Amino acid sequence: MVSKALLVCLFFLSLSHRSNSLGTESTTAPSLEGCGRVLAIHLPGAPSHLNLMLTVSKRLYERGHHVLLLLEQNDYGTSASMLQKAGIPVLAYDTGYTEKEWREGARSLRFSGSTSSMMTGFQVWGAQTDMILRNESLIQSIREFAPSLVLGDFTFLASTALSQVLSVPQVALSCAPLADPPHSNILSFPNPLSTVPQFGSNLTLPMTASDKVWNIFTWAKTGVFFKKVIGEVFQPVLRSHGLSMRAPTAVIVNTDWSLDWPRSLPPHVKYIGPLLASAVPEDKAALAAPFGGQPFVVASLGTLAALSATEYRTVARGLSMLSPVKVLWKVSSDDLPEGLSIRNLKEVASENVEIVERFAQNEILAGRGALGFFTHGGINSIYEAAFHGVPIVALPLIGDQIDNVNKAISKGFAERVGLPLSPENVFGPLQKILNNPVYKTNAQKLSFALQNKYLSPLDEAAAAIESVIKDQR
Repeated sequence: MVSKALLVCLFFLSLSHRSNSLGTESTTAPSLEGCGRVLAIHLPGAPSHLNLMLTVSKRLYERGHHVLLLLEQNDYGTSASMLQKAGIPVLAYDTGYTEKEWREGARSLRFSGSTSSMMTGFQVWGAQTDMILRNESLIQSIREFAPSLVLGDFTFLASTALSQVLSVPQVALSCAPLADPPHSNILSFPNPLSTVPQFGSNLTLPMTASDKVWNIFTWAKTGVFFKKVIGEVFQPVLRSHGLSMRAPTAVIVNTDWSLDWPRSLPPHVKYIGPLLASAVPEDKAALAAPFGGQPFVVASLGTLAALSATEYRTVARGLSMLSPVKVLWKVSSDDLPEGLSIRNLKEVASENVEIVERFAQNEILAGRGALGFFTHGGINSIYEAAFHGVPIVALPLIGDQIDNVNKAISKGFAERVGLPLSPENVFGPLQKILNNPVYKTNAQKLSFALQNKYLSPLDEAAAAIESVIKDQR
């Protein structure tokens, strides 16, 4: 009888874990002697990164930890409602940059930019780190909070700087997948050039002999660029404050093995799965039907779209060619270049394209009728589409987006817009994923893998952070 009772208990415990992975998240406090005091540091000017940091911070708070979010005042102003909902205490600071300036800094990382223009974004983040370290009243407020751990965006230099100033460990939250060679160099793990496409190589697996030669060339070129970033931007900032470049104690990566290159990683680097993609209750998913349940295509080019006015009009014409298929296109006025308005875009687009300033992307992709997703290829968008089994067409613009898209293509549920950009090059791949059921089938395979994880990514992230806190006791 005892063994049967034990089996019954284990069975219901397994059901509990499965429900957590599908969105009914556990909020149980950690079984630690006391709780941690976590200083969460967000990368300024990156709304998707802020969403991730808030999501993890909120889970830590729910599990009994004290959390303080360090936030640039421009981000605080644009995200006030989201911050209020999260309920996380915020310490805002001013680095003297306007919202427009940091947006332009991020947009300078567009692939078509020169090396000098791409340096601009890193120089902005380096200057912001320097301003934080020179702000005595801010540092005093942080010391009064007495953090036992820094949870920082991997991209933001202030994370490693403040962990050294405070003499506490740093856990890095990598909001994008690992990029070689910068990540493998900083974290000292193997980077097999024959099996891992390098950052910016535009390669997928398997690689041919000529691909491998190009991969080696990209490894060398990318390595030189990031050595320039570290040597000319990051190290001078740190040295001026008596600090140095250091690897984090642990790294949490917002990605899953089902949608990444196979490789070996050290124990302190953890793939936890997508943090923002989640199941949606049936009643909410049913409401996410913008065209009354008719099939439609979702379109969004992210929060830092780096398109010109001409390119925006080109995209509008390409989406219009899908008629009579409906298109729901999210375009923020803040992302449009000067001289172009939402009204201008609506004048170019045909009646099948509905342009809105905002929507709940995860819910829309989970809703009735979503046939495909036209995206910039940001990692959160890729995973939300995969989680809900929606094929994608991507127009990658900056950062990790080309690499994300190539991984999606290698899994058979994505296509990419060809260049030069034209209405036909937007329409063609969208028509392809809509007409070929293989893309939908492959997307559904990924959906099954992502929706059936034993632990939810959020709980796995919290456990990884708590293990570092526990090691300090």
